[in-house]
Amino acid sequence: CVRLLLDAGATPDVVSTHPHDNGRTVAHCAALSCARQCLEALLRGGANPSAVTDEGRTVLVTACLRCMNQSRKIDQLACVKLLLARGASPLARPPQAPDHDALHEAVITARAPELVRALLGSARFSDERVARLLGVPRPAGTEAECITVLRDHLGRQRSEGAAARQNRQALAALPERADANQKLQSACADLNSPYVQQLIARALQAGASVNGVEPHPTVASSPLATILVAVTTPEQDARASVGIRELCKSGARTGFLVGIDGELVAPLFIAVCRQCRGCVEALLASGCDPNLGHEGADRMETSPLWQAVNNGDFAIANALLGRGAEIRARERGLIEHLNANAPASAANPHRRVLQLLRVYDNVDEGPLGGPLDEAAPSPGRVQPHCGAGAKEREANARRVDEYLLPEQRQRRQPPRRPDKV
Repeated sequence: CVRLLLDAGATPDVVSTHPHDNGRTVAHCAALSCARQCLEALLRGGANPSAVTDEGRTVLVTACLRCMNQSRKIDQLACVKLLLARGASPLARPPQAPDHDALHEAVITARAPELVRALLGSARFSDERVARLLGVPRPAGTEAECITVLRDHLGRQRSEGAAARQNRQALAALPERADANQKLQSACADLNSPYVQQLIARALQAGASVNGVEPHPTVASSPLATILVAVTTPEQDARASVGIRELCKSGARTGFLVGIDGELVAPLFIAVCRQCRGCVEALLASGCDPNLGHEGADRMETSPLWQAVNNGDFAIANALLGRGAEIRARERGLIEHLNANAPASAANPHRRVLQLLRVYDNVDEGPLGGPLDEAAPSPGRVQPHCGAGAKEREANARRVDEYLLPEQRQRRQPPRRPDKV
């Protein structure tokens, strides 16, 4: 009927002249009766969703009153969502009763938790406004459910506001006139902030050196080393991996860094030692050499794979082998030691790692051998070392030699040529 009248030229915003209607429009009447189809037809016909009565009540406030037909509660929620989608403001307040807005009517009059959720999700109510509604004396039934929804929303809103204030304070705490390198180091060291990537990008745009002290980066000055050393939790590992990708995208070197005692250590080796799985994957995805680990002053070389096997870290060992890490003599010696001394129980973390090594290379099974676990990769799913990976490692080794000290370059052996596949 409404559509027929509108098609015939009826005005959709006609106001009732009845003295008890207080200037309601047809849309107010449809919202009060929870007549969803009529309200939809009126809005499509040009009815104003923000129309107000003589008391200052909007159509949305009227829709949030107790539904006159209790069998149409579902249609009431549909009417509220329809008005919100059409641009009706849930923050509008009647001038005669400022506290009786749509949220107040949904909690106190309609007592409908679903309406409260829809209103809270459509606009940001102030903490004071939500807190005032929590003072309802002895709520019961659906009214108590509404209070629970409000309390949960207020707790989330306050925690998010506190985090946003903390992040703004952290951004403001960075000295405006500080050196760009200092800003970059501060951004890499603070992994509690969710804006690690943005802070790193801002410092790099300000002219910070992505490799720290040039031309010989050290562990103390390298942003990559700083961000790896700062990781202590899995959440920080995820943020650090994003920051590492940003640094590597800007040209950060993933080769050897000069340590305190003159030893050489690669960022990948630091990540493996600290068991930062996200950082290891980020470094490998950025083209880091999987065989570049630690070279002490006594020229003893330790590869990332050796460290991962020693830690019993299956995920990191699998990632290294998938990127072409080589099983050398020292790794085989560690395998023999683990086979001879480690218990052969299923809970032993080295068991799956040794099974993984047996998939990539025919190493001695030993007491930890036996059939592969279901979680261990099958030979059909592994990515064995190939010629493309060998060329990439040779290029990385040549890049490493470019910024080593002369005496360090002399004692480094030339990169080993891979076997032809």
